[in-house]
Amino acid sequence: MIRIMFVPYDLLFMIGTSCNDRFTCLYSLSAPEVLFLHSWRSRSFIPSSWSPASNLSIAYRTLKSEVEELKELDQEREKYYELKCSEMNEFMQNVERFRSDNLLKVQNLRDQVKEV
Repeated sequence: MIRIMFVPYDLLFMIGTSCNDRFTCLYSLSAPEVLFLHSWRSRSFIPSSWSPASNLSIAYRTLKSEVEELKELDQEREKYYELKCSEMNEFMQNVERFRSDNLLKVQNLRDQVKEV
């Protein structure tokens, strides 16, 4: 089965060089936009990577990877904020402990001064 496919000139090199035992490729130098593909094993004569649906799937995969990266960044940000919150809470506990210890010391010193 021989099919004729019209392709842009810049794809001709890609199509011509990607031929293997699956396709027999013939193209004319006088009319480089005409490409003959004879498929031995496949009914499809246009590789899936050149279809509009493939372009959509590439865009989908790109967006999906960007969303995954953003989710990872969001998770890292959440971990960072949790760490900073725990550090801040620990600091506040230390401040409160220091304050209460010093209040107790001041009260003891006042009591000692009253006795003298």
